[in-house]
Amino acid sequence: MKSISQFFAAVLSITMLITCAAQSQMPDEGLYRQWMLEQFQDFKKEEFIKNQSYLDFSRTKSPKDYYRAKISCNDLVIKAKFQTGNKVKFTPLIGTQRFCENKMEMEKAFATALLSMTTYELKGHTLILKNSKGEVMKFLAADWD
Repeated sequence: MKSISQFFAAVLSITMLITCAAQSQMPDEGLYRQWMLEQFQDFKKEEFIKNQSYLDFSRTKSPKDYYRAKISCNDLVIKAKFQTGNKVKFTPLIGTQRFCENKMEMEKAFATALLSMTTYELKGHTLILKNSKGEVMKFLAADWD
């Protein structure tokens, strides 16, 4: 009888460990870096390069889950919560409000689209964000040549 209860206790312990490990999976450490915007809607890559457009998930002295982005002349602070299963939830926080001549459409479209992104995928040095409509934003790691 004692060996049966020990067996069930061991099985229960192993099950709990596996469940906890699966729930506490952290996103790939390669995610936490600066990403240069490469592909987004019908905007041209040259515009992103000229404007030095980026999404920065680097870990800084900022509060946990707070990150920065820049599309043209305005800076954004966003909150990104990475979850298991390559899920992500973006929340807007604050941003500068400079007038960017001929770039306001791109800035507004980026901010709106970013908030709709729900999944992420890392493929080598590329970060791909997708939403439920199949829209995609692609970024290239800034520290990769």
